[in-house]
Amino acid sequence: MRLHLEGEIALFVSFIFGTIVGSFLGVCIERILAGGSVLWPPSHCPSCKRELRPAELVPLVSFLFLRGRCKNCKAPIGWSLFFVELASGILALGLYWKLGWGWELLWSGLLMALLVVIAEIDRREFWIPDFLSLSGLAVGLAASFWRPLGFTGALMGAAVGLPLYIIYLLYPRGMGGGDGKLLALIGAFLGWQGALLSLFLGSLYGSVVGLVLMGGGKMRRGEPIPFGPFLVLGAISWLFFDGWLVRLLPMF
Repeated sequence: MRLHLEGEIALFVSFIFGTIVGSFLGVCIERILAGGSVLWPPSHCPSCKRELRPAELVPLVSFLFLRGRCKNCKAPIGWSLFFVELASGILALGLYWKLGWGWELLWSGLLMALLVVIAEIDRREFWIPDFLSLSGLAVGLAASFWRPLGFTGALMGAAVGLPLYIIYLLYPRGMGGGDGKLLALIGAFLGWQGALLSLFLGSLYGSVVGLVLMGGGKMRRGEPIPFGPFLVLGAISWLFFDGWLVRLLPMF
């Protein structure tokens, strides 16, 4: 019973820690989009510029308590921050459940943080910042020296993104240049199998969502849709369900 209780507490703590990280990631997203610093000034309302008090910075709870509005000027905060915090908490809980404490939890957590930021920015602006994808790629390659994947595995994974970037160079209207770099980042952390499955599943997820949106009259045929979030969903699927996916798709 004691071990079971400790396990439940650890899962709860991992979720709370994830939401705290998600709160910071939400700030990073907004400030990257605004072209500002992610470290300064302290958290504040973007409308009235009032610095937020500690009680207004509690992940998830503050947003719900304030009903998604600034306490001072009542300007809407937007649901993006809430969902980033929630997603980060769930991902942190899932990573701990799958990996337990250790270095792999750290590296996978770093990957997830990068992917959450990239997915939200691409979803909103059709833009994957190079400084995020390329710096993440460098970290993934460097970390591979201390991971079971190894440098060769990370390099092979990163190379999977090259064809996607070549497609962009040949046909820039059909593919964003950041997608290939994002896939290279994913491959540097997850290897060539993870990169290929992320691409396959991302394409599948994107196709399904596109068909649903067109069927519901929310999107016209030929209208662009950001691919980055679907690549991220593919990477998350591989990270959590790699064993099951390998059995389901033996070619990987």
